[in-house]
Amino acid sequence: MTLREPPKRREASRIAGRFIGLLVLLAVFSLVVWTAATIQQARAVERSDPAVVAPGEFAAVAGGSIHYRKFGEGGPVVVLVHPDTVAGGAVLVSLAQQLGDDHLVLVPDLFGFGFSSRPVTPGRLQSTTGQAETLAAFIDEQGVTGVHLVGFGWGGEVATEMAVIRPELVQRLTLVDTPDLPMPGRDDHRWQSLPLGVGEAFAYTFDGAGPRSEARFLALCPSWGTCDEKEFRDAATVPQTSRSIWARRASSPAMVATSRLDSMSAPVTVVAVDVGLVAAQDLASRFPAGEAIRADAAELAVVLSGDQQ
Repeated sequence: MTLREPPKRREASRIAGRFIGLLVLLAVFSLVVWTAATIQQARAVERSDPAVVAPGEFAAVAGGSIHYRKFGEGGPVVVLVHPDTVAGGAVLVSLAQQLGDDHLVLVPDLFGFGFSSRPVTPGRLQSTTGQAETLAAFIDEQGVTGVHLVGFGWGGEVATEMAVIRPELVQRLTLVDTPDLPMPGRDDHRWQSLPLGVGEAFAYTFDGAGPRSEARFLALCPSWGTCDEKEFRDAATVPQTSRSIWARRASSPAMVATSRLDSMSAPVTVVAVDVGLVAAQDLASRFPAGEAIRADAAELAVVLSGDQQ
């Protein structure tokens, strides 16, 4: 005697399978339509000419051009490296102006940020090492050495990488609100790295010129930052911004510095403003001459100026 599945149960399974398959097809179709529409919108919005709207100067380096702002004259040279926001160095303007009273302060926009070039292909140029090499090339172009290099958030990752691969350029390294190396990425960064235009669409939505992005920029802007909506909007509408964000997310996050921190001879200060002091202390302990301090946003300029002495 053979036991068979009742006909009604088999029929119910087939109907459930077809329903699930239909839902998957609808989800894929919706994603394709949303991606195409979002990219089309990005192309229509990203039309600002950096040469017209940029407030600073440009320096030619391998791979493109770097937009930068200069504050103060003479004295020790301080280079501020911005966090991971499309506004780039704009978030550091107020701080740079305060430091400019006693120092020459340079605030470059790294590739893909602010008004600098927008690489659109994943690879070395968009990696942490590539960004550090570009930063070093910019400093070389300025004809300065022995700078006080200050990295903020993700910018601390790039600054540390540069200090390791080009130690002769750095007299002192300060990391502000950089909780770890490499920096942990946000959850949406994985979506922004997806291929076939999907990542580009997510980049436009969350970090580019999409309607939600400006509000997100203001919500995530740190306490020490200059949160200027117009500067963000101008930078976000530079052509190929969304695709450049995608290319960066799709590039390798690997760093040379993480295995060579104990070789650094320059003094390192890890400053905790919006992040926890314990995380700052843990990071500082990885450097031979590292220290961690707590500072308020209002006193950060004084702290950085003091580090330079």
